[in-house]
Amino acid sequence: MKKILILIFPLLLLSLCVTPTVVAQGILQLKITDKVENVTSLILNIDEIKVHKAFVGENVTENFNETTEGNETNETDNAGWVTVFSGSRAIDLITIINVEELLGESGLDAGRYTQIRLSVDNATVTVNGTSYDVKVPSKNIKFVHPFIIESNKTTSLVFDFDADKSIVEAGKKYILKPVVKVFTEFEGL
Repeated sequence: MKKILILIFPLLLLSLCVTPTVVAQGILQLKITDKVENVTSLILNIDEIKVHKAFVGENVTENFNETTEGNETNETDNAGWVTVFSGSRAIDLITIINVEELLGESGLDAGRYTQIRLSVDNATVTVNGTSYDVKVPSKNIKFVHPFIIESNKTTSLVFDFDADKSIVEAGKKYILKPVVKVFTEFEGL
C-alpha cells in the first residue's frame, strides 16, 4: 500500500501544477486615408493583410506611440505572421482624402507586434482621365511599425498614403513606390 501511495503522490502533485494556458485577445483596427495633388484615382486591390507578432525576447522598439514612416524590410521568414484580413478589397485612395476608412478589424492575441504587410493583387492609376496599370514591386507594401495589443482593448493604426508622391512615372508605365505614414491613432482603449 505504501508503494502505491509513493507512486500516486508525485503524479497528484504534478497534475495540480499543470494549468491550461488561456491566451488573452484584443482588437486591432486598421484605417486608411490619403492626401493628393495631381492623381485623380489610385485604386489598390488588397487581398491580404498580415501582422508580425514578436517572439518572446525579440528586440522591439520601446517607443510605440511615435509616428513612423512606412519602411520596407527584407524579412522573409513567415514564422510569427498572423493573417488579419483575407479576401478582396478595392480602395481608391483619392476618395478617402482627409477621411478615414476602416480597412479591417481583427481579434489578435495580446502582445507586441512589429510589422504590417499589405498584399496588393493589382493597382491602377488615373491621370488626366486615362487609366493605367500600376506595377507594385513584390506585390507587397511592408511597414515596420511596432504596436501593442492589450487584452480586451482596441488598438487603432492609420495608414496615411500620399498618392501623388507614391506613383512614379517611367515612360508610359507607372510604379507604386508607397509614401505612407503609419501612426497609432490610439492604443489599448
